[in-house]
Amino acid sequence: MSDNKLTYYILTDKDHQHLPVHHEKSGIPLEDMHVVINSLDDYFVNVASHYCSKMGIKYTVTESNGTPSKGKNSVLDIFSESDSDYAVMIDGDDFLTPHGVNLYKEITQLDNVPDVVCLTNQLGFLKANPKDDLTQIVYTHFPHSGWVDSILAADNTNKWLKWYVYTYFYVNNREIMNRVVMISKKACQYRFDEEMEVGEDTMQFLLLKDAHFRGELNAVQIDDEIPTYIYDQTKYGVLQNRWAREKEGKETDSWVDLMVEKFEEYKEKEILHTTPLPLLKFDFADDYIPDICGIEGPDLEIIINKYIK
Repeated sequence: MSDNKLTYYILTDKDHQHLPVHHEKSGIPLEDMHVVINSLDDYFVNVASHYCSKMGIKYTVTESNGTPSKGKNSVLDIFSESDSDYAVMIDGDDFLTPHGVNLYKEITQLDNVPDVVCLTNQLGFLKANPKDDLTQIVYTHFPHSGWVDSILAADNTNKWLKWYVYTYFYVNNREIMNRVVMISKKACQYRFDEEMEVGEDTMQFLLLKDAHFRGELNAVQIDDEIPTYIYDQTKYGVLQNRWAREKEGKETDSWVDLMVEKFEEYKEKEILHTTPLPLLKFDFADDYIPDICGIEGPDLEIIINKYIK
């Protein structure tokens, strides 16, 4: 068994009130947390810095250009210069479950620790009605395979359909939501595309997947049906802001053109692969009940009944 050091990096640019979730609900030990504050909002930077100082949490303020990619690359830089062997990367408005905190720690203790761990069948929280100010959480697993098949069969001359075709077909096996969660320092050389405001996670996943099939990295996927990482779309993020600006006529959907352009570039360079990554499986005890924070009532009952009992 290995004795590797793991650090949980939380990248944040807004909503300082969400910061306590990572140790109070997720259960990440304060000494294993590193908050990366990457924001254009000076007030937020000051408030988040003060909170981390008060709680004894290590933090770094990095230069921001307003895109998630810039912040995520700063996490890679900080991790690559640290004494940690592995990093779990968490978007500040998402969170790990206590089950996830423990599972990623266990992965770093394997004899053959992968360089990249990503998620398939990821759990997300969505607003049932985007126009409603009230947050109504709905339980859904990604991806939504039913409507994807009809899109793949459709005429893909429309750029939106072409984007769906690329993200769901070339990423393969409905892996659009294969979020890269844990990496080794070896994986830090594969950077996020700072030209992109939306879709940077998908494109970086494709780079890492290509590196795996070229023998440069050892990448695996884990089935996140017992959730380790909660993708919280109830928060107003970059994509939601773009859509809102588009509806007001203040923004174009040029980001879709850029996504299609990047996919076509990757296809030409033969970076896209249709073979899924190997699956890392776990054997849980028959009486194991996962600690899944943030999921209550019937949703938790669904998970336990379907995946545990």
